[in-house]
Amino acid sequence: MAEYNDDLSYPDPFYISDIETYELLHVNEAGRRLFKVPLDADLEGVKCYEFLQGRDEPCPFCTNHLLSVEKSYVWEFTNPLTNHRHLLNDRLINWGGKLVRLEVGFDLTDQKEEGMRFRNLHRNEEVILEIANDLYRETDPERASVRMLERLGEELGAERSYLFSARGEGFSNTHEWCADGISSQIESLQDMDYRLFERWLDLFGRGECVLIEDLDAIKGVVDPREYETLHVQEIASLVVAPIERDGRLVGFLGMDNPPADQIRDIAPLLRTLCYFYSMTLQRIENERQLVAMSYHDSLTGLYNRNRYNEDVRRLEKLARPFGAVFLDVNGMKEINDRGGHAEGDHLLQTCAQTMQRVLGEVARLYRVGGDEFVATVVDTDEAGFRSLVERLQKAFDEVPSCEVATGAQWTPRSSEIDRTLFDADEAMYRDKRRFYQNRSTSDVAPSRRARGDRFDERERAKARDVAQEGTLMELLGIGFARHRLDEAFTTLESNACYSLVTGDDEEGRRAVGALAKEAREAGERGFAGTVCVNRGGVPARVRVSGVFAEDGAAGGAVALASYVDVEDALASMGKEAYKPSNS
Repeated sequence: MAEYNDDLSYPDPFYISDIETYELLHVNEAGRRLFKVPLDADLEGVKCYEFLQGRDEPCPFCTNHLLSVEKSYVWEFTNPLTNHRHLLNDRLINWGGKLVRLEVGFDLTDQKEEGMRFRNLHRNEEVILEIANDLYRETDPERASVRMLERLGEELGAERSYLFSARGEGFSNTHEWCADGISSQIESLQDMDYRLFERWLDLFGRGECVLIEDLDAIKGVVDPREYETLHVQEIASLVVAPIERDGRLVGFLGMDNPPADQIRDIAPLLRTLCYFYSMTLQRIENERQLVAMSYHDSLTGLYNRNRYNEDVRRLEKLARPFGAVFLDVNGMKEINDRGGHAEGDHLLQTCAQTMQRVLGEVARLYRVGGDEFVATVVDTDEAGFRSLVERLQKAFDEVPSCEVATGAQWTPRSSEIDRTLFDADEAMYRDKRRFYQNRSTSDVAPSRRARGDRFDERERAKARDVAQEGTLMELLGIGFARHRLDEAFTTLESNACYSLVTGDDEEGRRAVGALAKEAREAGERGFAGTVCVNRGGVPARVRVSGVFAEDGAAGGAVALASYVDVEDALASMGKEAYKPSNS
């Protein structure tokens, strides 16, 4: 093979070949080194396609037919034998009186690899930012974890991506994504002892990632337990980044067998993603706490009025069996006045706990006011609902410290929810009025006396005060009376408060009965008017206002009424008494 005079002075590889026979005529020193051929090797008779491409016949992409003496033909090519990419410069030259091919290669490999790395890094950064953006929109931590791992594994070309959480004395694999054909490992990676991760924990403590580019290369260097744990999972390389919250390690995010040429660039991106992931979990937790606070009563743990209003509006659009129980704690003001608000709060908590014990599994429970509670039951028939109400009332009978008024109503269609809630509320207030009526007259039911009702002695004392010592109500001539009426609205029984104001006058009883009858027949819930009474032989005019508290026996009714003795009230204020006419 002939020598080329400029060989030593030319740093880039080149060769000269016959364009007809393809025989190599010359390969310079740089070319021989590139193809790892001894400098003194005899290449005479060797074809260019054999030497340069490892082929048995001319290359299909040969450019001989494109060459000329006047200008070079320039193109790029990656050689399959050297894996180097070159910018090739081809032209015809005169070699001993014959036109031959000269090809000079300018090595682009370093620039190409750097460019590819830059493009990969840029693309991977975009992937991480897109995943972070997806996390920002997530409201469910489970969905956020699953989608992050799936996107991470698919976009960055890993075989497996996963999350581990710190639990007790070890780590557990909580989530994983596997590429097609890759076996799941999650079941075998539970409750793993911290001691298996001592090297990793040291790196995490320094704010670094775990980076293994070749597992076999570190065999004998790392703890055998670490090597074996990874080896049985068919892991050749991995990158793992710590997940922290408030400066404390809570887990880690990892990828198995990512692309070898990208693994070093993936590590810092994974660290950044862990930050976004941790912030996402914290945000979701904070949002859920805010929602819980907006929908829950902090004292009792039950739902509050906000949630009650939303649930009512939702149920109103349906047509399902629905029942409601309204419940109000009796005597809350006296309890707060006597024992302070701490005692009142404890009583409300006791009430809530009793409701939860009886209805917690079948009803939604709400504290809708200071001492008012509501329980709603859906998809239960009327018999089942009444049974629940009886159980609830029995449960409160067994809690002497918690005196409550209740009202319940059921409907087969929750579309009628407003009426149902109104009726239940009204029933509760009727029960509450009965309670205070009994207190005001000392007419305490035997069952309550047997339970040692805490109000008995105080209420009896209050009645004695009214009769003997006088109160502001007595001074102004105002009373609160209970009348039990029969079907003809004749007063069968009145309490002591009525006698204080009217002198237990029979004529007054008939007048009150007439007012009540007229109002009841007109469909009114209450009545009002002025009646004349004969109090100890002295005529008096009394203003009466009353409401029907409940239905009585045999078609009658029970009415609660307040009275103002007009003359006494005016006299007590220094005014001239009003004298009734004889009409």
